Amino acid sequence: MDRNFWIKYIRISTLWIPSKLFQSIVWVRNKLFDSNILKSHTFKIPIICVGNISVGGTGKTPMIEYLIELLTNYKIAVLSRGYKRKTKGFIWATANTKPYEIGDEPYQIYSKYPNIIVAVDENRVHGVTNILNNNKVDAILLDDAFQHRKIKPSTSIVLVDYNNIPTNNAMLPAGNLREPLSAIKRANIVVVTKCNTLNNDEHYWRSKLKLKSTQQLYFCVTQYQDLKTIALNSSKLTISNLAQLSKTQKILLVTGIAHTNTIVDFLNSHNVSYQHKKFNDHHNFTNNEIESLITYITKYNYIIITTEKDAARIKYLIHQEYHSKIYVLPIKNCVTPEFNNAIKTAIQH
Repeated sequence: MDRNFWIKYIRISTLWIPSKLFQSIVWVRNKLFDSNILKSHTFKIPIICVGNISVGGTGKTPMIEYLIELLTNYKIAVLSRGYKRKTKGFIWATANTKPYEIGDEPYQIYSKYPNIIVAVDENRVHGVTNILNNNKVDAILLDDAFQHRKIKPSTSIVLVDYNNIPTNNAMLPAGNLREPLSAIKRANIVVVTKCNTLNNDEHYWRSKLKLKSTQQLYFCVTQYQDLKTIALNSSKLTISNLAQLSKTQKILLVTGIAHTNTIVDFLNSHNVSYQHKKFNDHHNFTNNEIESLITYITKYNYIIITTEKDAARIKYLIHQEYHSKIYVLPIKNCVTPEFNNAIKTAIQH
């Protein structure tokens, strides 16, 4: 047996008791909400929640962006807790907001869609109320709020990573589940993300995830777009051009995301030669790490490729003179067409 197996075995064995304790707490909490002993707030406008039952890496931000583009004819607001931000309370995203004030994902969303309302608040009820008191909106998208049961959304979307099916995983901290698989039954819509194709065996997935017949199931393919620099006058680079360039140009892939297999597989499949500098999800880059990236650019003549989420932090920390050497690899979702109709129907009710 390989080393990874034993690391996983020791981890689960050591953390089994805390994991079971956490599972019990989650079970009791859900029962209290299900029994209406703990109250959930409802609002008069559509509230669409996008979340998951595992920790990170299912593609919540690309899905939020997909919904924003799908609902361009509606006035939409996005509310997030602002994971790993260095502030507290309710904050509006503005042109002057920094990533550390609202979190990298809300910052990324507002940077791409400055005409919509983006706000953060760890108290989602307060956040929604504040948005509605100050704006007339048609719907609110709640980012990463499936476990935030103090709000009862009109539509709950749960994302499941095709490559990390949450069937045999343990609860935190031994595994990566926030809730047991049975919690997925609260969702109105389940989307299997990061598929290779939209044509999947629906019967298999319904059985695997133990979905109810009333729950809607859709599939989503992640498509990478042309690379572009983070410079103000951004230049683009196709993946085929990048592969050709990598034969003579040194390339450094920098990631601070939960799962890197998708981007790594994509680059490898297109024969791109690169080195990979991997950090933890939502990594806050230190001054020394930024200086190290600058050294790669200036001393060793590298260009840097990174994700949109990482670029949100790096762009703010690194001087503009190096922005033309840093490329972002954007992603865009392609979802089963019937999903669009389901969302538009949910907005209209």
